[in-house]
Amino acid sequence: MEKVAHLTAIPPKSLRTRGFRLVLLDLDDVILPREGKEIPSEILHWIQKSKEAGLELHILSNSKFPRRVRKVCELLGISGWSWTMKPLPIAYRRVMKKFGVKQSDTVMLGDQLF
Repeated sequence: MEKVAHLTAIPPKSLRTRGFRLVLLDLDDVILPREGKEIPSEILHWIQKSKEAGLELHILSNSKFPRRVRKVCELLGISGWSWTMKPLPIAYRRVMKKFGVKQSDTVMLGDQLF
């Protein structure tokens, strides 16, 4: 487990080089500030570079506002779920099954360690 100051400090190509195929992203304080409504341009750029690197992206959020999660996913062109009850493993297992990947192919990027 590594700590970085911000999502954009992680080069997407390095995730692919390390064997990851699926990147799970938290929404609040990772993609958007908790009360934010506009996705920062550096996040948009990081998402685009991740897609270009061949990574699958999916938001796993504990947010109780599914419309907010859905709207962000639509803007980014990725899938995502709200009310996931992290750190319980059920949502992680479901999304890995959805994408057909193993745990070793998956990385979770968030703002809290459990």
